[in-house]
Amino acid sequence: TPGCELALEPRVATALVGIGVELVARHAGAPPCIGIDVSPDGQCKLTVSAGPCQGEQIVLPGRSLVQPTARCAEAAARATGARLTRTEDGSRFELVWPRRAE
Repeated sequence: TPGCELALEPRVATALVGIGVELVARHAGAPPCIGIDVSPDGQCKLTVSAGPCQGEQIVLPGRSLVQPTARCAEAAARATGARLTRTEDGSRFELVWPRRAE
């Protein structure tokens, strides 16, 4: 599928993905999976969900200064222009960036 390229502040984007991973892992009790997709209308979507996973395993460092919360994730998502949704049970964390005009 076509990739998506976004102009994001790397530290904010990394923190946002890390918070999503920690929130899902906390509720899932298993390593979460990260997926990236592009919708037919050009929206970029990043999903963190409870396993089982396929693909390459990666390790992200834990955040020790601030407890990751949904409010932190929402603030970071707004800073990147993304819409954040989470399932009620915490097993899925999804970010959607609108299609960018070229």
